[in-house]
Amino acid sequence: MKNKKIIGLIVLILLIGCQTTPNNPGQLVTRAIETRYIDSNFEIAYTSAVHTFFALGFTIHHSEKDSGIIEGDNVNPNIDAKRGQMALGMVPYLGVFAMFADTSDIRKEITLLLQKGPNDKRTKMRIQMVINGKAQIDPKVVDAIWIVTQREAMMTSGIDVPDDIKKKYNDLNSPQKNSSSEKK
Repeated sequence: MKNKKIIGLIVLILLIGCQTTPNNPGQLVTRAIETRYIDSNFEIAYTSAVHTFFALGFTIHHSEKDSGIIEGDNVNPNIDAKRGQMALGMVPYLGVFAMFADTSDIRKEITLLLQKGPNDKRTKMRIQMVINGKAQIDPKVVDAIWIVTQREAMMTSGIDVPDDIKKKYNDLNSPQKNSSSEKK
């Protein structure tokens, strides 16, 4: 009887010990995704960030150069959900279910905080993001902002843009990628 209790206790401990945690990135991982450094002075970095917002189709709602803040948003239609709703609407018996699909547009609100580095030779850029009213990070959007900002800063400074950044920038603007995402 005592052995059964011990075995039961061991099994219980193993089951509790094997519990998994939710798949959310930790605070340090999130901070690492959000924060990047631009090897240029604050003036060039700020101007480059403004150009980036325009290049990526964001509308700037607020900017305050002295504090280094730029806020903007971008609204894109939820094409996949709308296509699904149209397909369901074509079937008379399933048309009712089309009402439950979320077809609202996807709204991305971005806040950039730029801070001068030592001797104003390097600028820290932190990206905060809200998607449809929920604070979250989309690494693809963060990378796009980073790539375009870095490229703009180099071009403004008169520095030749390295091939790897040129390639990443061209991949962002490649018609093949844009057309394949529209066809889905």
